Amino acid sequence: MNNDNILRIKINGIGLIKLSKQHGGRDFVITYPPVIQKDTRIESHFSLHTPNNRVTFKTTSIKINGIEQMPSLLKNLEKNPTFINKITPTDLDLYRETVFDLTDPNKMTYLGTIALNIENSSLNKYFLPPKTHDNKFKLVKDIKIPASKKNKITIKFGVAKNFTGDLSKLISKYQDNIILKEKNYTDDLYTFAFLIEYKFPDIKKQATIQVSL
Repeated sequence: MNNDNILRIKINGIGLIKLSKQHGGRDFVITYPPVIQKDTRIESHFSLHTPNNRVTFKTTSIKINGIEQMPSLLKNLEKNPTFINKITPTDLDLYRETVFDLTDPNKMTYLGTIALNIENSSLNKYFLPPKTHDNKFKLVKDIKIPASKKNKITIKFGVAKNFTGDLSKLISKYQDNIILKEKNYTDDLYTFAFLIEYKFPDIKKQATIQVSL
């Protein structure tokens, strides 16, 4: 087992979300397999850099028919006032220059959401298979979506540093949860909460996915 692979969340038996510790315990990274839609493949990930609690949500690759589109996309976004400050030399970082205040030991800070509507469909249609075997993770959680929920699920995730508060009121609002704690390179204890609802935001009726801040 690789101790840096902390958690894998599976949906109906298929690996989706991975929480890992990287760079000698300095960073926590939340990843999911590349998103595939028709001829497009997109790779993104969330990171929490614990030396200063800076967060990132980076899109690192967009390929259409196997051809990388990031260089031209970043060049075009240089003229867009919404994204001009989100561009790095190699990727698009929607959380760029964002630093979380994690000094309150009673506060859980929201990090992001992934929502899936796979009614009459499957995760395999939208994500490539994960490469890392389950036995490489400290914890594997397989979420089985109840049949009555028609393959709809929303997972919100948050983080706290040296948390001493009570999560019972927060988790009572959700239908399932995964709570785990992991130390970083300075032995500060980070608590990660994955809060699960069996529904999908009312954006589109057809099978789709959404990853958001």
